Amino acid sequence: MNQLAFTLQLNTQIVTTANLEKTVKATSLINIIITLLALLTASVSVAGDLDAGSELNGDFNSSASILQNGFSHSATIEQYGNYQTNRIQQYGSQQVAHADQYGEGNYAEISQNGSLNYTNSYQKGSYNSLKVNQSGNRNRVNAEQFGSHNNIAVTQKGTLNQATIQQNGSGLESQVIQRGHGLQALVVQH
Repeated sequence: MNQLAFTLQLNTQIVTTANLEKTVKATSLINIIITLLALLTASVSVAGDLDAGSELNGDFNSSASILQNGFSHSATIEQYGNYQTNRIQQYGSQQVAHADQYGEGNYAEISQNGSLNYTNSYQKGSYNSLKVNQSGNRNRVNAEQFGSHNNIAVTQKGTLNQATIQQNGSGLESQVIQRGHGLQALVVQH
């Protein structure tokens, strides 16, 4: 089982009068880095043969997290703006999740359990919310929303279910619940 880890490595030295000034400068730099990470946080936790990546671009208070357990998962997060939150959790095998957000105050949460589930989400605007929960095999969700204060919630339990949701406007809500085999849902709101 391969593990991926991100590490900040520092060279340790014996502190003497000669290198005390260098140590203080390095400590100040570390404090600045820690402060920046507190403002713009991305965390990745993986176990197994996995692929995870995130790109955050914003002023502050945005966060992204990817948790993977199993093998051959793929997860990507891309977000631009302030107060954005993205969370992806993948368990089992060969899950794929993409979450893109642009704007302010958007929230996305994708949870996948089983194998070969797929979710693609795109949000542009302000204070939109998306929650996807997939358990089973070969389920697919494509969700996109534009505008503000929109909500999408999708639950899939079973095999070969498909849901496509498109929302463009303000204050729109969609909830799709699929339990079974080969179910299809299409929601378009403007």
